Amino acid sequence: MQTYTIDSGNTFLKIGVFQNNVLTDVKKLSIQNFDFIFKENSSVIYSNVSKEITSLLPRNAKNANDLITDFQTFYDQNKLGIDRKVISYYLQKKFPNEKLLLVDTGSFITLDEIDHGKHLGGPIFLGLGNYLRSYPEFSANLPLLREIDLTEMTNTQQAISHAYAAYVDMITSQLKKYNQHRIILTGGDSQKLKDCGEIQNNLIHQALFSLQNSF
Repeated sequence: MQTYTIDSGNTFLKIGVFQNNVLTDVKKLSIQNFDFIFKENSSVIYSNVSKEITSLLPRNAKNANDLITDFQTFYDQNKLGIDRKVISYYLQKKFPNEKLLLVDTGSFITLDEIDHGKHLGGPIFLGLGNYLRSYPEFSANLPLLREIDLTEMTNTQQAISHAYAAYVDMITSQLKKYNQHRIILTGGDSQKLKDCGEIQNNLIHQALFSLQNSF
């Protein structure tokens, strides 16, 4: 039997396809033109999906938030993003005796500390792509950088490049403070922080899939 896991962003959603308990594919679809056809008798688990998309899912589709019953956290769960909650729950169940730091590098960079099965949370930084996009968004005279130029600062592009590098260094310094933790990186910009920990791509899909099984 196939299982589909669905995670939605602001513009696109991703559908993980599991066959015989193995993730075989991740499909990226436009939210505005959602026309995915699910196989009959399949399981569907979703997180962070709009009501418009939910109405298009099979009747047996399950909301991940409804499947989490014993999440151990010091956060107000009503104010914790569902993706952070799903992955943190997955990690605290899978590694109950470890000190972990989950770093999700998407539109925002979120840090979630998990200490022996307890979710402690962590800071939220502006994502690397959004950091660069903030320049032209707040000033029509500033460019959106396509390439980083770290040569001597003689123009605006180089000045922004050096500021960007300093921002990445600041985040890296924050991660190094967790030197007693196993650091797990996921999300679109994880390669840019690859020296700080281990990359686990598609972690949200593995976490969603695990909710239908006991740990």
